[in-house]
Amino acid sequence: MKFTYSVLAVTLALGTASIATRVPVPAINAEKKYAIANLEGLTDEPAAVSPALATTLLDILENYGLTNYWGVTGAHSHINLTHGQVMCQSGSESRVAYVVGNYDEMASTNVPYNYRVTDAGELLPLDLGPITSEVIAARSALAAATADGCFLREFSTASKGVMAGIAYIRPIERHALEYDSIVMNRYDLSTSIGIASTIPLSQISRHGAVSFYTRGIGHLASRAQATDECDDCIFPFED
Repeated sequence: MKFTYSVLAVTLALGTASIATRVPVPAINAEKKYAIANLEGLTDEPAAVSPALATTLLDILENYGLTNYWGVTGAHSHINLTHGQVMCQSGSESRVAYVVGNYDEMASTNVPYNYRVTDAGELLPLDLGPITSEVIAARSALAAATADGCFLREFSTASKGVMAGIAYIRPIERHALEYDSIVMNRYDLSTSIGIASTIPLSQISRHGAVSFYTRGIGHLASRAQATDECDDCIFPFED
């Protein structure tokens, strides 16, 4: 397997200093280069991936050993980016922040978390997120699954005409699934920032548009399980 190398900041256990080290990040040969053009045609509403289609696509992911790390997303974009910009995320199992940054400055310490799969079977990166040991494992699995092109051909054939894609299952999604919650993504379109937080299903008064489906904790869900929703312009953001 080919590797690229990225600078990763590591906090030392004894003390507060941090060092930068170069860690091997699995290269995904099928992964195209990030560009603003990858987002062309996307709207702020998640693509209409029905539960039935999501189940079919997750079955394909499962056949290639990907559902421990990856789920199915309705490709979309809430923020209008300009050349050289990228949406980058960071956070924890309870809260994630989305900010717009310079791609060249962020690409050395981050990798794509969301991809659009085109009708032609292309894997187009849409954003960036931090490199962790789990992300490296997820990329290794995706590199293996896409090596011969069969996975992407099957996925694009099943989703033809729908702007579907795949996304990394982050710690915040795992936490939400474990505690019977959903990840709600909210965006302030005037400042180009966003926040994702977990909300117990019992406390949701109204639902947003489902944007992400997974197979659930321990693959207990044979069908697609709605894991993320999107809701634009809800203020104030919850702390």
